[in-house]
Amino acid sequence: MIGSRSAPATTVRRLVARAMARTLTAYVVPDARMARDAGLDLGAAGVDVAPTPRHASVLLVVGELPEGLRAATAIVYAQMPRPRVILAIGSGTTAPLPPADVVVTLDQAGLEEGLARTRALVASHTWSETVAPFTAEVLEAADADDVGMDHGAHGHGGHAGHDMPHDERTSHETASGHDTIGEEHAAHDTHVAPQDDHADHDGMEDPEGPASGPHAGHGEHPHHATESPPPERHDHHGEHSEPDHGAHHGASEAMIHGDRAAMGHARQERPENGPHEYHIGMDRDDYPVPSDDSAHAHVTVHHDGSPEMAHDHHAEMSHDAHGGMDLGAMGHDMSGHDHHMMDSRFMSMVAMTQGLPRSRDGLPMEWAETAFGPLFPGLPAGLAVRLTLDGDTVAAVTLDTGHVHRGIAASLPGPAATLMDRLATLDPLSPIVYCVLAAKGIAAIQGAERPDTVDRASIGALERERVVSHLGWLTAFLELLGMSALAALAARLHLAAAQAADTGAMLTLRPRIERLTRDVGRTPMLRRRTAGIGRLDSEALHNASGPVTRASGRPVDGRADSPAYLALGFESIARERGDTHARLQTRLAEIHQSLDLIAVSATIGLTLPEVPAHLSGSGMATVETPRGAASLHLVAHHGEITEAHISTPSRALMDLVPIVTGQAELADALVSIASLDLSPWEIDR
Repeated sequence: MIGSRSAPATTVRRLVARAMARTLTAYVVPDARMARDAGLDLGAAGVDVAPTPRHASVLLVVGELPEGLRAATAIVYAQMPRPRVILAIGSGTTAPLPPADVVVTLDQAGLEEGLARTRALVASHTWSETVAPFTAEVLEAADADDVGMDHGAHGHGGHAGHDMPHDERTSHETASGHDTIGEEHAAHDTHVAPQDDHADHDGMEDPEGPASGPHAGHGEHPHHATESPPPERHDHHGEHSEPDHGAHHGASEAMIHGDRAAMGHARQERPENGPHEYHIGMDRDDYPVPSDDSAHAHVTVHHDGSPEMAHDHHAEMSHDAHGGMDLGAMGHDMSGHDHHMMDSRFMSMVAMTQGLPRSRDGLPMEWAETAFGPLFPGLPAGLAVRLTLDGDTVAAVTLDTGHVHRGIAASLPGPAATLMDRLATLDPLSPIVYCVLAAKGIAAIQGAERPDTVDRASIGALERERVVSHLGWLTAFLELLGMSALAALAARLHLAAAQAADTGAMLTLRPRIERLTRDVGRTPMLRRRTAGIGRLDSEALHNASGPVTRASGRPVDGRADSPAYLALGFESIARERGDTHARLQTRLAEIHQSLDLIAVSATIGLTLPEVPAHLSGSGMATVETPRGAASLHLVAHHGEITEAHISTPSRALMDLVPIVTGQAELADALVSIASLDLSPWEIDR
C-alpha cells in the first residue's frame, strides 16, 4: 500500500488497523454526482462519502481523469492523512498521482470487489517501516506559487505547514471541505491541510510516534512573513491604535475561512480557451483619489520609514473639532520638535486609505481574492472560480475550465462510423444527448427528413437523461444550501434513475420523484434563500438557452421545433422572475414534463440508424440538452468526417457568471453560479 504510516506493525496497531478497515470513508473524484451517474451505489457497498480530503481514508477515482484534474487530485491526495488508499474504478491512475493501490471495473460489482481489496490492504498494511514519501512537481509548484494566492498578503496564516513531515510539506494547500451556505448567507469552508504521518485520520495520536504540531490544520506557513501591525495613532490625550483599515478581512475570512477554498486548485499553464476574467465595476487603476478638502493631507515617508504629515490650511484642527478644547491652552507646542514628533508618529485615516478602491457605499476597502475548485463540492467538478472580493462583495470573477480539457472537439474529424462514440465522451454528465446529436448530424447529411426519425427513436432516452441530470444538479444544489435531508433523498432518487434499466423502472420511481420535487418547491427556507439573487433579464440571454433562459420568460426550447416532440403534446415551460429560485422551479417542472414524455413514448431505449459506408455531404443538427441547445455542423467525404463544428450551451452559460455574481455577496454568488448548472466538460477547446 502506497499510503501506509511509518511505524512498526505492533500487536496494538494491527488491532487498530483491522478496526479502521471496517469503516472506510472515501473522497470521490471527480465528484459523487459522477459516481451516481455511472450507477455506483457507494452506500450499498459500505463506504461513506467524506466531505473533505482530511476525513477520507480512500481516494475513489471514477473513470479516467483529464491531465489538469489529475494535478488537482494529486494535491487532494497529499492532503489525506495516512493510511490512505487509491481505489481507481474504470481506469488506473497516472502521474502526478502515484499508481492506484486497487484498480477495478466501472460497475457495482467492481466497486464492491475494490472495497473488499481495500479493506484487506488497510488491515494488513496500515503500518510499514519502509514508507516512501509522496512527491510530485505539482506539489512543489503549488508550494512556490501558493496556488495562485498569497495568504500572507491577506493576513491569513492558514497553510498548516508545521504539522506535516518534511517530505510532504511541499503540498501545503488548504482545501475547502464542504461549503454549506445556510439561510444566514454564510459560506463556511473547512480549512484542510496535509496531515502528519504520526496522527491518525480520526484524530487519534500514534502511541509511539510524535504528536502532531500545535498548529495542526491552521499553522502559519514558514514562507510567509507576519504582517506588520497597523499604524498607531498618538495624540495629546493618550495613545491608542488607529482602526485597522484591513479589518474587513477578519469578517470575510471568518466567513470563508481561508482565501483559497479550492479543493486541490493548482496553478497550471493557461489553457487554450481560458481562464476568462470578468471585472465588475471599476478597474483597480481607475480608483478616484479622495479629495475632501476638509481632511486633505500629504504624506512624506522619511528614510527611517516614519511618515510625516504635512497639513494644508484646510486641514488645521480647530478648537471645535475637539469639543471646544484648546490644544494650545494645554501647554503643548504645536511647532518645532514636539510637532515633528507628533507628525512622525501620526497618520490619519485619510492617508491610510488613500488610493484604496472605493466600494459602492464610498468606503475604501482592500481587495481580497478567494478561489473555489476545480474539486469543490458546491460547484461542478472541473470548474475553477476565482472571485475578487471588495469586502464581502464580488468585484471581479475569473473562470477556468481548462482542468478538464481533453481535446475531444478537435478529435471529431475521422471515421463517420465512430463519430457517435467519440462525441458521446464530450460530456460524461450527458453522454446520450451528444451521441444523439452526432446521429442527427449524420442523418441531416442524408436528407432533411432523417433527423426527425432519430428524434422519434430517442425521445425516451433523452428525457430519462434529462431527469437524471436535473436530479444530479438538484442534489448538489441542496447540499450547497445545507439542506442535507432533502439532498440525501435527491441523491437516492438520482442514483435510482441512473440505474433504471427500462421504462417500467422509471415509471415506478415517478411518485417518489414527484413527491421530492413538490417538497422542494414548497420549502419556505429554500424560497427565501434563492429568491431575488442571480437575476437575469432577457437582454443578457441573447446567446443562452435551456432552463436558465426559460426561467427568465423566454420559452426557447429546441424540442418545440421537433415534429416528434410536438406529436407527443410537448410545450415549452417558462417562468418570469429570472432569479435563482425561478431556475430551480423551471428544472423541477421539467422533471415532471420529462416523466410525462417517458410515459407517452413508452421506452427509454436508444436505437440509432447505421452510418452509410460512403457518407458524403454536409448537414447541421440541434439537440436540446439538459443545459440548453447544442448544435453540430458536419462535412463528410466518402465515410470520413472532414469538418466538425460543435456549439455547446455551457459556453454561453459561462458568460452569464459575471452577471449573476456582480456586486453580490460571496454566499449569494456561489449559489447563483451553481444555479446555472454549467458543465466544464462541454467547454473542451
